[in-house]
Amino acid sequence: MSPNLLSAPNAIPPSEWLRWVWDQKQGAQAPEFASERQAKRILSLLIGHANVLAFTLVHGPQHWEPLFYSHKTGRNSVPIVDEWCCGYLKGIALDAEAWQPLIEAQPDWFEVIQLYGTQSGWERLEDLVEAHPDSAARHQAFVDSIAPAARNIHAYWLARRSLQIN
Repeated sequence: MSPNLLSAPNAIPPSEWLRWVWDQKQGAQAPEFASERQAKRILSLLIGHANVLAFTLVHGPQHWEPLFYSHKTGRNSVPIVDEWCCGYLKGIALDAEAWQPLIEAQPDWFEVIQLYGTQSGWERLEDLVEAHPDSAARHQAFVDSIAPAARNIHAYWLARRSLQIN
């Protein structure tokens, strides 16, 4: 689960975001479970994970870090961030109109997520890699900027939601 679902301007019901968990390409294919018990167990784990993530982002955001796959190249491990970024952008797309003012006001918070999460971003990334002599260091700098950006985004929407409640 991506933190943007918990950081969104409006609450997204699980029935809406879960369809993308089941079918990452189109959000349409329903899951097939072996039994009702299995379905309840899996849903319980997913909702439990969402609750832990929500608690961490509210009460200890400095302790939250995105989890990325990595690719081992020799002695180095290279974080693979494109899947995480694509997932984040899919979450934004669930309520794109509400997200637009923040994207326009704070484009730097979304820059790396869009860089790794869109086709146009990958094209720009290729140009940046060619222009930068140390692409590994550049990639790591991009990776290191994702967590602070996601925490900033969450803090922004959390503050707005708090104002609406009061």
